[in-house]
Amino acid sequence: MKKSKVFVLSLMFALFGTVSSYASSPTTSPDEIRKEILSLVKGMDLTAMQGNSERVQIQFLVNNNNEIVVLNISESDFDSRLKDRLNNKKINSDGVVKNKIYSVPVVFQKK
Repeated sequence: MKKSKVFVLSLMFALFGTVSSYASSPTTSPDEIRKEILSLVKGMDLTAMQGNSERVQIQFLVNNNNEIVVLNISESDFDSRLKDRLNNKKINSDGVVKNKIYSVPVVFQKK
């Protein structure tokens, strides 16, 4: 009797572990999200940028309404402009893990 309980219990753990790994796997690649971020910041005014190029790390999450919520931007020069462009914008990619923090590098270059 004791062996059968242990067997059933271990079988349940294996089943739930398998189901939870499929449920939490994202169906959207980070590259797709990065492309959407780049399309939202395209055409931004870069006249105040000091150098010819600037690398910025953007940390954000996607809420339950598929809206971007910007958490942190590595360069303060771009902080307010990027937040204006990105905050509360809908993301079109399905399968994005909700409330997961994403970090996307973006490089701005003057033309």
